[in-house]
Amino acid sequence: MWHTDISYIPVKNTHAYLICVLDGYSRKIIHGELSQTMSADDMQRVLSRAMFKTGIFEADPVSRPVLVSDNGTQLVSKSFTKFLE
Repeated sequence: MWHTDISYIPVKNTHAYLICVLDGYSRKIIHGELSQTMSADDMQRVLSRAMFKTGIFEADPVSRPVLVSDNGTQLVSKSFTKFLE
């Protein structure tokens, strides 16, 4: 199982979002990025890079981990659910 979350981080007079994908077993961050936005495209980019780092590819549905999230608007959007399919 992989867990994903977005954290709000104040930076001087503005803010950033830390978008992370964590391995549920080891609790280690597989991939994380700071972003100025937290859109479905940002989530897709971060998850794609996590999949690339671990060698999990879209063509092999058996090896795909289960994704656990808080069902934020980015994660239930049509574009992100289509990406997951």
